[in-house]
Amino acid sequence: MKTKTTIHCLGSALTIAALLLPVLGMQALHAATVTYIVQPTGAKASSTQLGRNAVDTIDGGGLSDATTVETGDPVPGTWTTHGNVAGNVGDATMWLSINTTQGGGEGAEWIMFDLGANYILTGLHVWNYNEAAGGATGNGIKDMTVKFATSSSGYDAGSEGDASWGSGVSTTLAQASGLTTYDGETINVDQIVARYVLFDTVNTHYTSYNRTGLSEVRFIAIPEPSSTALLGLGALGLMLRRKRS
Repeated sequence: MKTKTTIHCLGSALTIAALLLPVLGMQALHAATVTYIVQPTGAKASSTQLGRNAVDTIDGGGLSDATTVETGDPVPGTWTTHGNVAGNVGDATMWLSINTTQGGGEGAEWIMFDLGANYILTGLHVWNYNEAAGGATGNGIKDMTVKFATSSSGYDAGSEGDASWGSGVSTTLAQASGLTTYDGETINVDQIVARYVLFDTVNTHYTSYNRTGLSEVRFIAIPEPSSTALLGLGALGLMLRRKRS
């Protein structure tokens, strides 16, 4: 009888789960408050100088605790800070473009990120260029268009004008403080599925000094709908098991 009882309970649980799956799935997706960090696996930029390369924006260099902002880590209530390194001491902690002759605040530079896989993105956290020496924080990006793609076409070609990027989201970043307490800012976006992300700059916080820079960047994602539905079923199974016991 124990076997029959077990089968009967299991059948009942599966029946209830089947009935509630659409509800659980939608509720879990709609209320997906559990977000996590995505650390890019690759980066490239329109130009670099002084050894300040695109990959320096994704490797945790300059962060006070890079271990808290790796892929899969929960989004923290307080983000880790970025150091205000001066001069060539900061070569390995930030990206900086070449000096150009465009004038009026650089706007021709771009930086691209490969997240390693497709994610449902809800935001990005940016530490703007935080070199304190000589007011160099003005190199930080001010206005930019953030574009997203699932195809590697534009990323592989290094072309910010590639059609695969599609339309973008315009945003304005604050100038970094130049202090060691600088913890960046979060930019929210609607749920966007993407693996590749492009920062297409419009201008910087300088009005005459033509370089573009960035310290560090991470992305924020939510679980896929299938994952949230499975989490809901798991919770249901626990509730039914506790009820039987």
